[in-house]
Amino acid sequence: MAPRRRIQDGDPPQGAVEEGQLVNVEVDQAGGNNAGAEVPNMAPNVDLGEAVMTLRQMMEENRKAMEENRQMMPESRRLIEEARAMAHQVNSQVDCLNSRVDRRLAQLCELVNKNTNDLGELRQLLNKPVLHTWDLSSDGRDFPNLESETLTYHPTVVVKVSSHAR
Repeated sequence: MAPRRRIQDGDPPQGAVEEGQLVNVEVDQAGGNNAGAEVPNMAPNVDLGEAVMTLRQMMEENRKAMEENRQMMPESRRLIEEARAMAHQVNSQVDCLNSRVDRRLAQLCELVNKNTNDLGELRQLLNKPVLHTWDLSSDGRDFPNLESETLTYHPTVVVKVSSHAR
């Protein structure tokens, strides 16, 4: 491992290191801590001074980005709270609509059942022969031949017309 050396701002560029060699670099930040990092050298003749300047620039960009994020946090939190409130309101409305749909569906089921029962009763009535008797004339002269006539108006319903019934 290479010996550690302190590089100060304004130091002249240092010599090259061999490819693949790890170089221990310390970077001073104004008022900050010293941070040691091992940087792999990927190419021969790397200028350590330039690497340090690039690292400092990246650290400054990172610091600025972190500050922007900190400034945006209250707005982000506010937007998150608004989204939660809206989601809660939408969920409440959906629950209300679901309840209304459930009630309407129950009413429709009741109507369908009632209509089904009514249709069943109607079918039973229509399947029975029905005898209807009318008094068509007081003495039977208006329809003399209908005394024993039978008229069918439905395949399962028979109507008997008699002129003498009272």
